[in-house]
Amino acid sequence: MKKPLKDSFIIGFALFSMFFGAGNVIFPPYLGLESGPHWLLGFISYYIADIGLALLAMFAILQGSPEKVTSRIGKVPSVLLMCAIVLCIGPMLAIPRTAATTFETSVTPLVSGVSPVLFSVLFFLLILLLCVRERAVVDIVGKILTPALLIGLLILIVVGVVSPIGPVGDQALVENVAATGIEAGYQTMDVLATLLFGFIILKSAQAKGYTKAKAQIRVVSGASLVAGIGLLVVYLGLTYLGATTAN
Repeated sequence: MKKPLKDSFIIGFALFSMFFGAGNVIFPPYLGLESGPHWLLGFISYYIADIGLALLAMFAILQGSPEKVTSRIGKVPSVLLMCAIVLCIGPMLAIPRTAATTFETSVTPLVSGVSPVLFSVLFFLLILLLCVRERAVVDIVGKILTPALLIGLLILIVVGVVSPIGPVGDQALVENVAATGIEAGYQTMDVLATLLFGFIILKSAQAKGYTKAKAQIRVVSGASLVAGIGLLVVYLGLTYLGATTAN
């Protein structure tokens, strides 16, 4: 039996976790540090360039597949573009950045002498075990991993707001805060990744029984709203926390 509201939340949580990668941990706090007293402007610029464009791409995917979106520029350019996107969000940038960020922030400060190569092997083995069942990926991420991630992030943000480690900087460290925010938002590569993430989300909705276009739009729209609001809260908090690290 289909439950659109519940399914929208589960898929939305999964989409949140897909978007919230290593770059999303790094760029908002650093942007807050660079923006100083203008951290809110930096955040707005970042959010528009990151999730704003990514959610537009999500609705474009409702045409059926990434190929239907990119085919408008021609067959050869479309293939080249998709190859470049897969390489960027895969082995060339996003995958190494994910392992490196996890190692540097979670292992190095706590345990010394751990081999980054061994850690990476174990890290990606765990991911493989979680993703080997294609149809279960969205449910595993949406029901288990994302709630745990959100709780941890919200605790971090609330503690940082209630008891900041310092005042917000007196001046910005960059000349153009808005441009820096846009650049940081694009560097997360969420806009590029959406061409593939959106297809996964669409397939998940279809697997849950939403085969008609209107039903898919309703569920994907709800999921996008859930992910967008969650990322809004988290990015806002992380940007502010970064602004309090000026000293």
